[in-house]
Amino acid sequence: MQNNLIYLIAGVVLLINGCTIHIPDVQQGNVLDPALLAQIHPGLSKKQVKYLLGTPIINDAFHPERWDYIYLFQSQESPAVRKRVTLFFDNDLLSRIETDGVTLPTAAPTENPETSNLNNSSLPGSKAPSPSSPSP
Repeated sequence: MQNNLIYLIAGVVLLINGCTIHIPDVQQGNVLDPALLAQIHPGLSKKQVKYLLGTPIINDAFHPERWDYIYLFQSQESPAVRKRVTLFFDNDLLSRIETDGVTLPTAAPTENPETSNLNNSSLPGSKAPSPSSPSP
């Protein structure tokens, strides 16, 4: 009888432990890579920004000159992480950057070999630069 009671208690403990609910980590939005954010600066065109950061998560039809990149990560072990980068354009050129939960570098942008070709005709729909006339 005592063995049956021990087996019953062990079975109930295993059953209760086996019925816990696992909630997976949730990652939503645009992943805001610090290396790519370091290359964003005023003066870039919309195509260049889209090449670096991808399509914005929110592209408002009423405010086409504003792009919002939002990232959310929820985990069971830590509080939710929320990051937001809002880009404002004037005449298709980046004019202002607002952030929340993201630190942007304050140094001048550096030349990156992967994105240095952004000013030439490598982007779809862009025109090749006109050759400059040699000076005499």
